[in-house]
Formats: sequence, structure tokens, C-alpha cells
Amino acid sequence: MAPPGDAPRLPPVDRAPDLLRVAVAPDGRVKATFADNSILLLDPSGASFIHISSQGAHVRQLSEFAVSRFAAPLALALDFRNRHLDQPFYCRWLRARASAQAFTTGDPIRSVRWPASAEAAIQSGAMRASGDGGVAVRSEEGCARLALHGQGTRFAVSFPLLIGSAASGRYEYVWQTQAFPAGRHPQRWTPGLALALAGRKLLLGGQESANVAATDNDNGNCAHVVSNLTRTTTLPACPDPVTQCAAGANDFPNPSWWFEPTTALLPRGEAIMIEWTPDATYHYLPGEDEVEAWIHADASVMSTFRGGRFLRHRREGAGADAERVYAAHAVPRWGWTAERGRECPLAGIASHALALRLGPRSRSPLPQSLLLRVVFV
Repeated sequence: MAPPGDAPRLPPVDRAPDLLRVAVAPDGRVKATFADNSILLLDPSGASFIHISSQGAHVRQLSEFAVSRFAAPLALALDFRNRHLDQPFYCRWLRARASAQAFTTGDPIRSVRWPASAEAAIQSGAMRASGDGGVAVRSEEGCARLALHGQGTRFAVSFPLLIGSAASGRYEYVWQTQAFPAGRHPQRWTPGLALALAGRKLLLGGQESANVAATDNDNGNCAHVVSNLTRTTTLPACPDPVTQCAAGANDFPNPSWWFEPTTALLPRGEAIMIEWTPDATYHYLPGEDEVEAWIHADASVMSTFRGGRFLRHRREGAGADAERVYAAHAVPRWGWTAERGRECPLAGIASHALALRLGPRSRSPLPQSLLLRVVFV
């Protein structure tokens, strides 16, 4: 890995065009589409990329040795990848950007240990409830923090990520934050998530959603799950950016959807597991064969259920406006709240979520006639 110390002096870079769409395949390949019709494709490891200009020119490079004119779009694509995939990758441009927040240690931080139980975490102050119904739990040594969203369907975790080491025995870290659906997340975070779910029951007395209960492997008995899981989480570490294999750069068939600057179409014969748009971030949940959309305007969640025939829209808070259920063909065009007025294009988000669900992993796809009958009211 690159030695820690002063950040390398890199040439100035241009600002990246506005990001319009990011899509992640099941194997970790990433496609980022920008407002100038350029595209950046990341291989599954993040170690190499292909840049397609708006004129159609293709350039393939290793991320560690990317020239400055590709630095800004590469950093945006890698940053999104690192926030949503289990194994982060840092090239020299990301290390330079993170240098102000980086810190070094004499000993490596390889793992964290979670409290033995939700009761013990609450008594020690390692677990607290937030005002929106969420729960946050801290590891025993204070190095990692897992925050369960108020609706219980997603969580974020922050931890020290090893990005460099030297022969002198110093290790360079940055604080990395990742976000995952509770229904589909890396196995390493299961102990912390199960602890947060158990604490949520104790602190708030709420019932977990179907997505959350599916992660317990014990029909919702979170306390039992905590007692039987290992309490230690092995932290991810960045691979050496120079020696990392970059063979995945050849995994993009051309011509194909990967080389088209579309912001609406989906690839044929391939699933998309994660997709970001300006309106929402979508997650496909293979175990349930449904799609969950995290809406950016108000942090609400819209999810398909019952084979995509219905959609559930959940907002933070209580009362009649907290949760609404729509038939797939009768989603209102806009979401409204008394406090903010028009919020977000619900019908467009619902239609795109249903389209994602119609990927090759779907077991019982929704009829196209129903998908197209979105009502605009």
C-alpha cells in the first residue's frame, strides 16, 4: 500500500459534470452517467475504469494512475461505490482528497467488538435512541458506530478504513461511512445490526418491518440472534492499488447498455442491484424479489411488495401521513405533505422501482400492462 504521510501534490482537476445516474451490477461493476453525456465504467474491484466521452472516445486506465482530467468523475464514481459496496477502493485521487481527515496509528485496527447484549449496550451508554425512532450503537472500543434508520429498513455504519501502511509500522486510516438496506447487507455487519434491532425493541417498543425481520433468521427474535452471533466484526481494508488485479475492465460487452448514455433504459439480461438518481437511491432485494427506494427529498422509503403489485410509502413520524399503500397502477404523480407541499415525483419513482424489479432475477414479474398503467393525479 502507499506509505502514509504528507498527501501527494497532484495537479489541479476540473470539476466533474453533474451526475445523472449511477448503476451497480451484482458483481460490483459500476456505470456513472454524467450531464455532458460522458460515462465512466468501473471494474468490479474499482482498480480500473473506462471513460467514454460525449463524442464516443474510449479511454481505459488504472485508477491509481488516472490522469487529472479523469480525476473528478473517477472520484465521484469511486466514492459512491465505496459507500454502498462491502470492499472499498482508494486511488491516489481519493487519498489526496481524504488527507485532511486521515490519521495514523502505530498498531493496525483489524476488528471491532460489539457489546454482549442490547441491555448491556444501553446500560453502558453505547446505544441510544434518536428522536426519529432510530437507534445508534457503538462498538466497545468506540471505533465503529452503526445507526439504524428510524423506519428500520436501512442502516449506516462508520468505521476506520485502512488505506495505507509503511515499513516503519505506521498505518494510515480514514473514516469511512457505508449505507445498506437491512434486508441485504454484508455479513460482517450482522452482529451490529442484530444488536441495534434488539435495542430498538427495548428502547422504542416498535415492531420491525418485514424487511428488517427478514435479517434476523429467527422470526424476529433479535435478542436470540445477538446471543448466538460472534460479537467481532473484521473491518475491510483497501487493497494495494498498484498490485490489485484489473482484469475486470474487460467485463463490459461493447456495444451494450454499458456504453450508452441513457438515464432511463435498463440493461437486457442483467440485473441492477443499486441505482442512484437525483430523486432516489434504489436497492434490489433478491431474497424478497422486491425493490426499495430511498427518496432523497424527505428521507422516506418506497418499497414494492406482494410481487410488485403494491407499493408502500413510509415517512418518518406518526399519524395517518406516516405510511400509505398504493396499487402499482394508482400511484399519485407527486408526494405531498402539509408542511412542505409538493415533495417528490412518486409516480416516476414507483415506475422505475417496478422496472428494476422486472430484471432477470425476478421470479414472478409484474405484467407490462400493469407497469405502464401509472396514474398521474
